[in-house]
Amino acid sequence: LAFYIAGNTAHQNHWQGWVYPLPMILPAFIITFFNLRAGIRIIKVQSASKVAEVGKSAPLFELPDQTGNLVRIADYKDKRYVLLLFVKGDWCPACHMKLRAYQRDKEKFLEKDVLVMVVGPDPVGVNKEMVSKLGVDYFILSDEEMLVTNQYGLPVFKNTSGKGESENYPLPASYLIDKQGIIRYSSRPERA
Repeated sequence: LAFYIAGNTAHQNHWQGWVYPLPMILPAFIITFFNLRAGIRIIKVQSASKVAEVGKSAPLFELPDQTGNLVRIADYKDKRYVLLLFVKGDWCPACHMKLRAYQRDKEKFLEKDVLVMVVGPDPVGVNKEMVSKLGVDYFILSDEEMLVTNQYGLPVFKNTSGKGESENYPLPASYLIDKQGIIRYSSRPERA
């Protein structure tokens, strides 16, 4: 912006010097504005919420899986490691690729005694369709009210579709929980 104003002022350009660069400059300012706003929101959410941290006990929860059965993370304590993945939902193509990649590596997870669990904001019916569509054989849990997402301190954003409908979704994150229920590794959005 400074170079734009200085260049036009110093060279006393006509109206063309002021107008022609605008189609390139305005989108850059709009993108910068929204990125700064999103970053500030992530910082505020993180500072206002409890955050599940490495070395601390994982928050306990129970959620319905894709068949409607309740899955309790506490049931796997002293039995298996749990890799807990938070995804944006069925509408997210990047999440689909990630889930397929975890399915391809399922033998590696089985060798290490790791159970993969996915938590997303979609209802049970949508999760059931997603399991069928992606061909995965692990739990996809429904966190429609975002209670577990909030327990883990993840930022939640609003996605507004063109139809006027809106839905909330978490930023993707992952946690490796050991057999004693302690978080051993986390990959969180604000560290990306």
